[in-house]
Amino acid sequence: MSKAWRYAVIIFVAMLAATSWGQHAPSTQTLSTPLAATPATNLNITGTVTMFQNRARVFGDSISGSDTRYFAVTDADLLDKTPAQIQASLSPSAVTTQQHVRNFDIVVDLSHPLFIPTTSNTPVNIGTVTVKGQVNNNLVVTSDIIASNITIVKK
Repeated sequence: MSKAWRYAVIIFVAMLAATSWGQHAPSTQTLSTPLAATPATNLNITGTVTMFQNRARVFGDSISGSDTRYFAVTDADLLDKTPAQIQASLSPSAVTTQQHVRNFDIVVDLSHPLFIPTTSNTPVNIGTVTVKGQVNNNLVVTSDIIASNITIVKK
């Protein structure tokens, strides 16, 4: 066997091994039901949460080029706010027909316990999208709500 032929075989085996190894990447677990309806699990959604938080920070209340709107709230966003301001900060502003939003990605990441006193008959919405008017296309909402302990008390 010539030297060039040996190198060709070695390169071929190396490429075959690299291709086979790449095809067997670890699988990721997907959610088949909403996160709020399932018990707490050890799912790794950190990448998705970070992406939504970063895009919410970049786009603010505007819409991306793919007609997606982002919203994120963390413990730091709720510091030094009154209970009424906290309640208003837990959900995004309403979606209107003029915005042409197709996707809405929401992250509520509260690692510290939250106590919300309320005096009104209005429900406390956490990570909830309100639609004003008729939405022309199907609106897909993805909400990742991560909370350690939320207590809502009516005064």
